[in-house]
Amino acid sequence: MKCTALLRRASTAFSLVELVVSMAVLLVIMLLLTQATDSMLKLWRDSDERISSFQGARAAFERIGTSLEQATLQPYFDYVNASGDTRSQHAATASGTPFRPVRYARMSELHFLAGHSANLIPEGSRTLTPGHTVLFQAPLGNTEITSYRKLDHLLNSAGFYVEFGDDSPNWPDFIQNLASDAQGHAYRLVEWTQPAELLDVYNQTARPDYSRDWFSDTFLAPPSTAASNLQTAPRVIAEHVPLLVFLPKLARGEEAKLEGVAYQENLAGTYLCPNYEYDSRAWQQGYPGNISGNLGGIPRTQLMRNQLPPLIDVVMIVVDSRDARRLQTGTTPPAELAVPASLFQNAQQNAENLFEQDLDTYVQQLIDASINFRMFRTTVTLKGAKWSNES
Repeated sequence: MKCTALLRRASTAFSLVELVVSMAVLLVIMLLLTQATDSMLKLWRDSDERISSFQGARAAFERIGTSLEQATLQPYFDYVNASGDTRSQHAATASGTPFRPVRYARMSELHFLAGHSANLIPEGSRTLTPGHTVLFQAPLGNTEITSYRKLDHLLNSAGFYVEFGDDSPNWPDFIQNLASDAQGHAYRLVEWTQPAELLDVYNQTARPDYSRDWFSDTFLAPPSTAASNLQTAPRVIAEHVPLLVFLPKLARGEEAKLEGVAYQENLAGTYLCPNYEYDSRAWQQGYPGNISGNLGGIPRTQLMRNQLPPLIDVVMIVVDSRDARRLQTGTTPPAELAVPASLFQNAQQNAENLFEQDLDTYVQQLIDASINFRMFRTTVTLKGAKWSNES
């Protein structure tokens, strides 16, 4: 009886071979589960990083629109003489002859300008500051003086542009020691704001000749820890932004009507600024830009005189941070992200809408390089614009 019971008990137990096989199967299952979990975690991290990156860029893009729509020139009317000169301009050039007013003209002590960053940003270039810049005044309420902070409509000078550069000097020392030279270089969306107490535009626009010193002086100032320099220092608001485009324009069909030609959908928005440049003070003596030609028989420099464009098309392209880091292997812009020098120089030429063509060309360049990106696009209405076709 005892032998029978032992044999029955032995026959129901696992053999060593069975135990080894079951443990091997269990290890394989655990390995598969670990790999699946690791893949899911990696996918989740990548997706979260991508979403966070694009969310930050969207917030920055909305900031551009919110600030731009508050742009103002606070225009008024004053006398000018037969040459279109104001009293101060006449006094500076007339050698004592009396000022003889003949008509009213729009006047303003503020300044709005948009155009190629390479021409507007001091020490800029098509390589390091691609795309466009916009600079203006708006009641943003920015101040560093505590007692002024309840005044939330204080006037500020502001601007937005894209810059390629090295951010590593701002990193802690221990991170700088671990990072390579290439890791700090990237395209970045930059915001520049001048606090109300440092507003310099009135000093410059009071001059009879053209001046951009109200913003260029702050860019060229040497690095310093002084409060005035820190307050006006440009700051990064989004990473991996290789392109920012601004196209000022009139209301739908208004440009063709002013020009006296049939409305063409494919050219909409390109008549006012065929080379993307807009300057509310281009009418002044000494203007160094490239605004030329007429619209509706009126010189563009006079048509823009002290008035805001009613609308601005804004386009921003943001690259996935993983792709940007993969491509950035040196201290110069990667060819896959660099904006070709021929693009976004002219919005219209020979009855063709180069703006849309150039945008398609750059997007295709990113697609061909297998780069994940997002394009943000909107038309901003400037609330302070009171457009008039009279100069």
